Amino acid sequence: CGRKDYIFVEDFADILFQLIKKGVSHEVINVGSGCTASVNEIVSAVTNIIPSFCVEHINQQRFDVSHFELNLSKLSSYIKLPKFTTLQEGLMKTYNWTKSICD
Repeated sequence: CGRKDYIFVEDFADILFQLIKKGVSHEVINVGSGCTASVNEIVSAVTNIIPSFCVEHINQQRFDVSHFELNLSKLSSYIKLPKFTTLQEGLMKTYNWTKSICD
């Protein structure tokens, strides 16, 4: 089961604005959380928030990326890395935001 580097959108925006304020431009910089999660971990976290969430498991496809974790050393040379939002916190914030606009 593959693991990938995910980042909460507010964390990404915060990092982007910090880089802009520092005058960083014309650079290729990895922006991620440095923490990986599998699809199964994400599904489990979503199911904790929404118990009625339905899941259909399928086999991994040959073209699926099995592991994707970003190297943040260049990013950390420009800014102090923030305390990243955890997967569970990010999903809960997203769920609450979605509920607020759908009610």
